[in-house]
Amino acid sequence: MLGIKILVVQGTTPAALRAGAGHYINTPLPGEVGNVGIAGHRTTFLRPFNRLDEMKPGDVVTLETPFAIYTYKAVQPFGGHANPWVVTPNDFSVVSQGTGHLLTMTTCNPKGSAKERLILRLILQKTEPLRT
Repeated sequence: MLGIKILVVQGTTPAALRAGAGHYINTPLPGEVGNVGIAGHRTTFLRPFNRLDEMKPGDVVTLETPFAIYTYKAVQPFGGHANPWVVTPNDFSVVSQGTGHLLTMTTCNPKGSAKERLILRLILQKTEPLRT
C-alpha cells in the first residue's frame, strides 16, 4: 500500500492534471460498467502516480465518491505482459471499454519523461454505498 490520497478531477488536460489526477472523460465513473481511466503525473504537479511502478497484482486502490467507496484490486499479468506494463504514449486502447468493472491508471514513463506510459489495471472488488 502506497498511502496516496489525491483529488481526481474531470479531464486529463494539462490544467486538470496540475490539480491532481484526472479522469478520462470518455470513460465511465467509478463503479459503473466499463473501464474507468485515471491519469496522473509521476514527477510534477503533486506527483500523484510517482510510485505507480511499485504497485503489484493484489494491491488495492480505493476511490471515494460522494455516493460510495469503490475498492479495486490490481489484476494478475495478462495478455502477455506484466501489470503494471509500458505502452507508447498514443496507445489509448488501454482505456478501451468492455463489460467488466475495471480501473486503468496511466502515468508517464520513465520518471521525468513522456516517452512512454506506465499502465496499471485493476478490477472492482467491493462497493460500499455512503449514507446521505
